[in-house]
Amino acid sequence: MINKNKTYKTKQKEIILNYFKLFKNKHITVQEIYSYLKEQGSPVGTTTIYRHLDKLVSQGIIKKYVFEGQNSAYFEYIEEISNNNTKFHLKCNICNCLSHFKCEELNNLYAHFIKEHNMNIDLSKTIYYGTCDKCIKKNKEKEYV
Repeated sequence: MINKNKTYKTKQKEIILNYFKLFKNKHITVQEIYSYLKEQGSPVGTTTIYRHLDKLVSQGIIKKYVFEGQNSAYFEYIEEISNNNTKFHLKCNICNCLSHFKCEELNNLYAHFIKEHNMNIDLSKTIYYGTCDKCIKKNKEKEYV
């Protein structure tokens, strides 16, 4: 009889997990994983990558983010989740980079929604849009050219 809850450690799954550990706090796409594995001489098909990611997500090791208007999902390695470790998302309108940031004021707002409005905001679907530092610098350089 096969135990469906048993998890198997495969070489591919370990390589994928190690890739996430190298880039903690970074949102990673399947295409980035695919390219990395190919460069490392361990090519793995995207279907296999998705299968391993689904398992890692269901085990609570990887967090999956799907944002409206995006064709692909983002994945992130998570070590622990706590309210003191609340992270917010910022997406650059120019280069489309997605990054985390922490902000005590937003933590207070998040707590306010819970306490005063009985609403727990889904931070995995909450994104603040703006322009990242790199794009601001790049645009300033163009102004002087």
